[in-house]
Amino acid sequence: MDENLLGGFVTERGSEYAHYGDATTIRNRSGAMHKDKTTGIQPRSGKTIFMDKETTNTLGGYFQNPDMATKLEPEIIDGKATGRANLVLIQDYGPKKAGTVLQSVNYSTKPSVGQYPVEIYNSASNIGDTGKGIHFGTKITKLMKKVPWVGAGLAAATASNANELKENLTEAASPIPFGELGNAEMYDAETLSRLVNKPVQGGSKDI
Repeated sequence: MDENLLGGFVTERGSEYAHYGDATTIRNRSGAMHKDKTTGIQPRSGKTIFMDKETTNTLGGYFQNPDMATKLEPEIIDGKATGRANLVLIQDYGPKKAGTVLQSVNYSTKPSVGQYPVEIYNSASNIGDTGKGIHFGTKITKLMKKVPWVGAGLAAATASNANELKENLTEAASPIPFGELGNAEMYDAETLSRLVNKPVQGGSKDI
């Protein structure tokens, strides 16, 4: 199961992430420095990408706005990923029409100290949604070659989410880049409702 494990990283609030070669991650959430003290292993992401703080704040401000419908998608030119992602309106919003690119940003599929993980479970946020499908993590403070809780640690996960983990600990179907992740069927509303997420501070909610 772990032959694709590349290593991991730790974020400034103490959460540890296992990072896989298919650009997915599993987060072992720390309750440190969180208002919500919930801890434990979260479902494996559909894809995880990495950005700087300013970019995550800007994207989060749009994506978590329940008044607009948006989707984060990779920029593809001539069939190849450019290393940029576009946040696109998927419904008209005021004078802005569906298909309008609100933000175009750089991203990486490799973690590094100082960057922020963006775990994608569902890259679309519809009207009324607050962007639950993307978890914007805090700053990476340390890279790990080994992840102690992967393997035996995952096997010892609580019975309440053991079946969910088994379902999600399979290689994601979509290759890098994150492609049609907005339709990731493995993450239904019930699964997303159990994710421990956080709103992004900052960013613009008006266009």
